[in-house]
Amino acid sequence: MSYNNLITQLFDINAVKFGNFTLKNGLKTSIYIELDPVISFPHILETVAKNFWELVQDIPADRLCGVPYTAVPIATCLAQEHNIPMLLHRKSSNAISGSFNSGQTCLVIEDIVTTGNSVLETITDLQQAGLMVKDIVTFLDREQGGKELLAEHGYHLHSLFTLSQFIVMLEKAGKIEQREPLHNPA
Repeated sequence: MSYNNLITQLFDINAVKFGNFTLKNGLKTSIYIELDPVISFPHILETVAKNFWELVQDIPADRLCGVPYTAVPIATCLAQEHNIPMLLHRKSSNAISGSFNSGQTCLVIEDIVTTGNSVLETITDLQQAGLMVKDIVTFLDREQGGKELLAEHGYHLHSLFTLSQFIVMLEKAGKIEQREPLHNPA
């Protein structure tokens, strides 16, 4: 499946919305992308996971951990398909569940990176448990400072798309007629 086909499918299942939205960080945007709906469409979830794998298959990882909550099903698909043990980050207690040894490398899976703060919370708890984190893979980098923040902390963000690329692909697929402004002032 091509990236264009995947983006078209996400648009068709209402994972892409246009309007006036306020993100968790308080910034305003005219486009909201969420991967939550893919859990109801196993073939799309599988495609998302396959695309993640193509991006990171050469990155060594002893464990996988999805940032709660939307990235957990993606991490589960990757763990199952590629026989890599998965860990669960329990946000409520900051605990890491699963079998692991101190010093093992963990690849962090995220759905969408905006500021990078949610990813950093998960990484902090993984490192406090004794795991090493170097890489994060995400479906979408919203280009709002997350990649730069993660780089400042020594982490490498791998993204399937940036928001700009995603918009261009929606245009090419004929799903939107003209470029929507990416962000509105707060």
